[in-house]
Amino acid sequence: IRKEKKRFLALMIISFLGVTMVTGLKAACDDLRISANDIFFKQNLHDITVLSTLGLTESDVRALSALDCISFAEGTYSKKIRVDNGLGYSNAIIKTFTKKGIDSPYVTSGRLPKTTNEIAVSQAYMKKTGKKTGDYLIIKEKKEEQNRNWQINNSFNCIAQFSYCNY
Repeated sequence: IRKEKKRFLALMIISFLGVTMVTGLKAACDDLRISANDIFFKQNLHDITVLSTLGLTESDVRALSALDCISFAEGTYSKKIRVDNGLGYSNAIIKTFTKKGIDSPYVTSGRLPKTTNEIAVSQAYMKKTGKKTGDYLIIKEKKEEQNRNWQINNSFNCIAQFSYCNY
């Protein structure tokens, strides 16, 4: 060791940095796992999604709930829509909230909707369109029935801004 002081010092520093890095990674991994679990449980995020192009019936959901490996199952609805954002039309996906609170959004401002003419929108949509809590959104849907074109206009009061964890 007396003749190789520089080599010994270099090995000590490398060993010290290695131990420090491993300790930091271990602590960071534990903190991230705890934080992720906390968000998953607070937002009641789902574990698995079952999709069907024709939709699922209540009996399908009951059949899924009856499986031993599933604690509970709940059906939701989603639809691709076109929204008039004041600057033109943009595509969006509208989703319903579940009664059991599965995938409940993380509300960053406002509150979750309580009536049928209220809507909560994502932070990304708010930023993209310049909308804010209290503004109205117009959702337009075109339907074709017996060679007639119908246009349905629904106006919703934007009462909340949220961030979904599972997107």
